[in-house]
Amino acid sequence: MKIALALLLLGTSTAVAGDWPQILGPNRNGVAVDEQPLTALPTDLSPKWEKPVGDGFAGPAVADGAVYLFHRVRADDGQEVERLEALDAATGEARWASDSPATYGGGFIADDGPRCVPVVTPLLGGRIVTFGAAGVLRCVSVTDGSELWKRDAAADYGADAGYFGFGSTPLVVPVESADGEDGGIVLCVVGGDRDGAGVVGFDLKTGETRWTATDAKAAYASPVLLPRRTGAEAVVPTRLTTYGIDVYTGRVKWEAPFGARGPTAVGANPVVIGRAPASLFLTASYNVGATLLDVTDQGAVGVYADSEVLAAHYATPVKVGGACYGIDGRQDVGQSDLVCFNPAENRRLWTEPNFGHGTLIAVPRPVSGGSVLILKTDGALVLVSSDPKRYRELGHASLFNTTTRALPAYSDGVLYARDENVLRSFDLSAQK
Repeated sequence: MKIALALLLLGTSTAVAGDWPQILGPNRNGVAVDEQPLTALPTDLSPKWEKPVGDGFAGPAVADGAVYLFHRVRADDGQEVERLEALDAATGEARWASDSPATYGGGFIADDGPRCVPVVTPLLGGRIVTFGAAGVLRCVSVTDGSELWKRDAAADYGADAGYFGFGSTPLVVPVESADGEDGGIVLCVVGGDRDGAGVVGFDLKTGETRWTATDAKAAYASPVLLPRRTGAEAVVPTRLTTYGIDVYTGRVKWEAPFGARGPTAVGANPVVIGRAPASLFLTASYNVGATLLDVTDQGAVGVYADSEVLAAHYATPVKVGGACYGIDGRQDVGQSDLVCFNPAENRRLWTEPNFGHGTLIAVPRPVSGGSVLILKTDGALVLVSSDPKRYRELGHASLFNTTTRALPAYSDGVLYARDENVLRSFDLSAQK
């Protein structure tokens, strides 16, 4: 694999172009690492290949020339399964498929497929971790998809599927095991009622529980690593509280209230904005708004809360330079605006009203500036300059004609994206 273990431990991977191995890319922040700058979109943006997909909102992961698709389909025997497929990134041809029974019955929406992006790790010879809509955690071999272990986290810990099924993508962190072999911890937001299993650390090698922490219910945001010189500390969003947790032991180092009671959800990942030693930007819709935390070895201190600078429904904002770019407003009601803001100063820099909803990927230049790719829910792809002074559109193309909610992946100049019917591959590097 192309991701150095030591850099994974720090949470600041310098993966080369071609890897998008988990939710929101190498560092879980929506920033494309070591990609060529994008200044325009190709004139004729036709898919290189496409593949029919089943139910689900799980976006693809890409690593070492393979695309990993996690969706719900009907198997040859007529049974509904959650299927993880490995596809050749260049051609879309199938390499292998790995199935697990699909038991999720649906919630507030009709779609009953998985929500979580597969997590690909080079640890222990290469493994892939999936978390299904009904709360089943699986680990399979990257070579052939053979199942290495499985845990029904929902049944084991009395967790419920919430409004939309289980949807917080697990975090895999390297750790040296007792026998000296490189192993890992799978940190998973379970939201269990038993054994203090709001958050659980599973052993990557065996699937055994290493620790449990908190009594929190699950959110739809996913944990991220804080950049640290030593140790590994995860920022873990839950239903009503965001925690700082030692990944090795499960010890809660700090906690901060974030979220709201009632029919609400926290969907956007925390964003590390880089103030020393670290600052975290949190955002949610449902009258929650934005919060900024300064995190030190002593804990987390609120800089501001309830800010109206950004209220993201589920799309994680991306940071380029000192500015962030995000979608403000609900996807299901009202209008959604594209906004550029300075999170450190709690200040909007510009607003593009009625932009629509979508998910964002930043493609920064090596020194400064760059662009932001936005895949909108109406199937349009928009390329926007990461200009903190004004909105500048650099390109626009229609990729799908149905609703597009799943997170896309961007690897080596190629965008992999799916709608309700098909996964497609688009080469954005051939600018004409």
